[in-house]
Amino acid sequence: MIYQFEMNLPLAFEMPASWWQWTLFVLASLLGIFLVRLTVSFDLNLFLADRRLRGVAQMQNACTHLLIESVGDGKLRVSSCFFSPPGTTAYHCRRCQAVSYNPERDFSGRDNYYTAHIDDYLKAEKKFSRLLKKYRQTA
Repeated sequence: MIYQFEMNLPLAFEMPASWWQWTLFVLASLLGIFLVRLTVSFDLNLFLADRRLRGVAQMQNACTHLLIESVGDGKLRVSSCFFSPPGTTAYHCRRCQAVSYNPERDFSGRDNYYTAHIDDYLKAEKKFSRLLKKYRQTA
């Protein structure tokens, strides 16, 4: 006795029959190819390192490179955060580690602006402290 089984199971995917089904089929195929290509070429470690570098650059741009302190009687003391390590010609910001070879030229006028607009200085300091927490540089 020989048994024959017929497979009348419906297929989960059938070939398209009309033009709009063919269009959807082609678009789905292209999307699938794109997603496979993106998955194969995506490097997570490189992405995270690049995101960190962008964040550090954003933090350095937000830094005022100044310290403004009240000394009493309505007077303010303004001090630059740049210092030059021994044996170098570059200046480094103490707060954000930005490098400048001539900070007087690169950041001229900031001290006058921020002493005249203390509210802007406080906003910039708040933004810098928020970014500093987010992208704290570890030694």
